[in-house]
Amino acid sequence: MVKGPKPSHVTSCRFSPHQRPVEKLRKKSQNLHENKTSEKEELMKLYQQLSNIIPSCRNKCTSSVDIVVSAVDYIRELHSLLENTNVESSHEFRFSKLNVAFSS
Repeated sequence: MVKGPKPSHVTSCRFSPHQRPVEKLRKKSQNLHENKTSEKEELMKLYQQLSNIIPSCRNKCTSSVDIVVSAVDYIRELHSLLENTNVESSHEFRFSKLNVAFSS
């Protein structure tokens, strides 16, 4: 039996069938690495913005843990100040009503 020329629709493979999945995995791994890198850069940017907002972090905090701990402390401090302000203003409001009631 004599073999004739290969049909035009059959092409020779540069890679064996076993090498193709490896290349796909390599590309997938590279894409995952790029995504992780961009996520890390975004997180670093956000931590920097947060550290600029927190007064105690402006020149000191370097690690993300320090920034988050300082942010929590700052939020607690602001919450406490807000509670104290609300208590004082509610007392002033009550006493102002009493003064109005006594003066009329």
